[in-house]
Amino acid sequence: MDLRGPEAYRRILISRLQRLLRAPALHFAVAGALCFFASTRFETVASDASVASPASRRLVIDATRIRGLQRDYRLANHASPTESETRALVADLIDEEILFREAIAMGFDKADRSIGWRLVQKMRYLGEDAGEDVTTLYRRALAMGLHKSDPVVRRILVEKMRLIIGHSGPKPTDAEIADWFAAHQSEYGQAARVTFRHVFFDKGRRGAAAAEQAAQAAAAEAAGHGVEIAKSLHGDPFVMGTDLPSQARKDLEKLFGAAFADQVLSLPQGTWSGPVASAYGWHLVWIEKRFDPRIPALAEVRSRVLKSLEASRRDHRVAEYLARVRPAYTIEVDEAAMRGEKNG
Repeated sequence: MDLRGPEAYRRILISRLQRLLRAPALHFAVAGALCFFASTRFETVASDASVASPASRRLVIDATRIRGLQRDYRLANHASPTESETRALVADLIDEEILFREAIAMGFDKADRSIGWRLVQKMRYLGEDAGEDVTTLYRRALAMGLHKSDPVVRRILVEKMRLIIGHSGPKPTDAEIADWFAAHQSEYGQAARVTFRHVFFDKGRRGAAAAEQAAQAAAAEAAGHGVEIAKSLHGDPFVMGTDLPSQARKDLEKLFGAAFADQVLSLPQGTWSGPVASAYGWHLVWIEKRFDPRIPALAEVRSRVLKSLEASRRDHRVAEYLARVRPAYTIEVDEAAMRGEKNG
């Protein structure tokens, strides 16, 4: 007979509920339900055209905003954008503005926990907290329009729109995945690779001439011998070690430079070759194994293929949506600023 009382059962029930709420499967289910709800709402209110009010459909990209885009580009790329690059930046900004305004019109800024937290923190930072509860603070922030000027809120809403639009279509079928793979096989090809051992002669430690001379002497000593002679060739330590497995061209270029990569990939297998010059000095190289380039079977890369196909479809759906709603907007761009002309 079970003699546990009501209090014991209550504690057991609470413990089980806590475990359930911590379960990742539940989190995925809730996230999926929210996405389904948002997607359904999106398809209901935005399947034909813009839902933003006429007043919010006037979009002005003035010289100040264009200069801001150009400044950000210079900081990121250490070079000024060309006119065509500036136009591409402005086009991206217009797309972002439209997505942001459509998200506001659909009410996606309401009851969003991340946006609510951001706006409450901003109200407190601005000294607008009069001791209200967070719900009241959040509503006052919305009433003040803080969500419309905050860059973090903007990014959240734009990405939410992209997510909802992008996931509004059906999942790819097996046949569609196979067709995508057939059309993009080169993207999944495995490049030629080599596994090799090397003996390194450091020009930073020995000096360039002495390092090359030592490498030439070691090459003469190694001629006709197997890989086992490596330890007696008196090379220098190399930061990545002496054995480098499965190196593709991009790996070799990153470690040693393009000229080294070209030469090593063409060396014969099972013999000492070199010296081969790199940015660091000179190397004797023993190719242990060579892997020819190949196209893998679909089954080997199916998850990558599916991810690429879905990403392409998401981008296509977003582009279609923007093309559908953009005509409802009046867009004014400062052409002089786009050309880099200065006022006055």
